[in-house]
Amino acid sequence: MLKNLIKNFKNLSAAIGNEAPSHILKNAWRKLTGQTPLAPEHLGMSYKKYCKARAQVMRARQIDLSKRHSISILWIVKSADVAKLKTSYRAIKKQRFSADEIIWVSDDQTLAQQFTTDAQCKDLNEAIHQASGNYLILLHDSVHVYDTFIQEVHWQLQTQGQKDILYTCEDQLDSSQKRNTPVFKPALNVDLLYAQNYIGNNIILRKEFALQNKGFDIANYPDAYVYDFLCKAVEVNANIYRIPEVLYASNRLSQPSSPFAERAVLTEHMQRTGQTVYLSDGIEAGTTRVQYQFEENPAVSIIIPFKDKVELLQQCIESIVGRTTYLNYEIILVDNGSVEAATLEYSKAFTAKRLNAHYIRMDIPFNFSALNNAAVAKCAGDFVLFLNNDTQAINPDWLREMVRELQRPNVGIVGAKLLYADETVQHAGVIYGLGDVAGHSFRHLEDEDGGHMQRANLIQEYLAVTGACLMTKKDLFLRLNGFDEENLGIAYNDIDYCLKVHQSGYKVIYTPYAKLYHYESKSRACDLSDKEADRYNKECIFMKEKWGELYQADPFFHPHLDDRAEDFSLRRNA
Repeated sequence: MLKNLIKNFKNLSAAIGNEAPSHILKNAWRKLTGQTPLAPEHLGMSYKKYCKARAQVMRARQIDLSKRHSISILWIVKSADVAKLKTSYRAIKKQRFSADEIIWVSDDQTLAQQFTTDAQCKDLNEAIHQASGNYLILLHDSVHVYDTFIQEVHWQLQTQGQKDILYTCEDQLDSSQKRNTPVFKPALNVDLLYAQNYIGNNIILRKEFALQNKGFDIANYPDAYVYDFLCKAVEVNANIYRIPEVLYASNRLSQPSSPFAERAVLTEHMQRTGQTVYLSDGIEAGTTRVQYQFEENPAVSIIIPFKDKVELLQQCIESIVGRTTYLNYEIILVDNGSVEAATLEYSKAFTAKRLNAHYIRMDIPFNFSALNNAAVAKCAGDFVLFLNNDTQAINPDWLREMVRELQRPNVGIVGAKLLYADETVQHAGVIYGLGDVAGHSFRHLEDEDGGHMQRANLIQEYLAVTGACLMTKKDLFLRLNGFDEENLGIAYNDIDYCLKVHQSGYKVIYTPYAKLYHYESKSRACDLSDKEADRYNKECIFMKEKWGELYQADPFFHPHLDDRAEDFSLRRNA
């Protein structure tokens, strides 16, 4: 009884830590009302404060008027709600920097008479030709633009140079005009764009590019013509740029186009680009799952380093052997100095009875990089999967789904969705710059919760994924000299390798369709224990010195993470 009380008190103390009482009460209220609890560092800034702070920054921008671009707003109106349209129109006219012209784009010319615009066109493509601006802003229906919208477009073009397409972050307005539900979009992420049109319909175009790209195919895709335009822009490697500011509120925020129409667009896009795929519903409503057809069944070498902890090793191996539907694999056990009789007996028995299982012993001080590099040299597979011994496969297709993504010629690494034992997320991609060097996204989010922009449950590109379950091409791994044994023996060797792959022009892909448990750090000491602190700090310094200038901000994330709002549900590294 007394032991249980002490244990519960310690658990409570650990859970509270240094958190302020007001934060504890705030999270208690959020839990009671069904909202996601917030990490302590995120409880200090409301979204209202965030918006105010960013507005101050943007209003202080210095615009060189002699270099400003001419801008035309193409206001595409399908709604007949006059009250909402007038509110939208007032916001367009209230800009700190005015547009050079506003063109009404609608069949309803009678409705147009209630608004003072510079021109009227029945067709969007006609409006593009008629527009005088060298940049065009497409605004749909009752979208509400904030007063810094056009000013920020000018500033971004002056500081970042000419772009073909620009898009911004967005949020929503409730009935009392309070801003909420921000969508902090990543830079161009083509695989995420395939899953959903996260860019949206309200975009900025260089007029010359719009004409070169043959405008919008409204006849064939009346409900997804912007998505079709974006896919065609990807095909010609257009310069597509994300403005990292929340510049408008949309009433069609989460799914700006019809998902069925988008899937028709994507089918045509895949055919034009020579990709054989099967499209189906994604995990999240309104999203698309892209399954690339197998050209062949490459052999996979699964490398599992371990030291004793036979119960973890056995659980890991049995989940592979007992559940995996993709059968062209070998398992290489890398024993890093086990001494327990049960471990040695199990390893010997398992490898003795299976032709596709091999045993390597390396009695060296623990060095994750060295252990795995040595094992790769003995691999027979074309693909190599680095797998922690404290993992356990969940879905039978986990390995097949990783191979499916890695077989693509422009993909160099694939990572999986990893869960804690309590069914919350341990890993759904890595964000470079979180924590000391990098951190896992969506940590502690419920498995069924897609999180911000539904990203935890969508295939997409990241800068990095965790080495606890990381698949790569063997020839690429050898060409890039594998993991850094000298400088990154334990921490961040996986992140370093991912960044090397990205620098070499290959994608790092995360797929939620490969799912495993990860019983994190059960097999070795924590990085921040007294014994490991000095080594860990040196590895952090090495990573910052090597990559700090190149990756000051993770392009697949958002630079304002530390300023993010209460309802921004992406989890920081704990």
